[in-house]
Amino acid sequence: EEYSRNGLQGPMNWYRTREINLEDEIPLAEKYPSWQFQVPAMIVMVGHDPALPPELTDGMEKYFAKGLRKEVIPEASHWVLIHTPTEVNKLIGEFLEQFL
Repeated sequence: EEYSRNGLQGPMNWYRTREINLEDEIPLAEKYPSWQFQVPAMIVMVGHDPALPPELTDGMEKYFAKGLRKEVIPEASHWVLIHTPTEVNKLIGEFLEQFL
């Protein structure tokens, strides 16, 4: 229903503003070079996305004081929630069970 109203305008805005976002974030990164998220986190990457390969997460764990769980769904592409919803929901459920 939402897609029929706005199409991909919302998701595409992230790509349209990425340079502006980067410019806003660089001063923060320079001011707080050792800052870390204080909550556990998980990132789900995919095997078939030339723009966002799993290797982009290498070293990312240093920004998460409570840990970063990294998962890869090898058969999925950029739209992982559309292509493999069952697998993604299983990973999210397993992650949340640790804390609930």
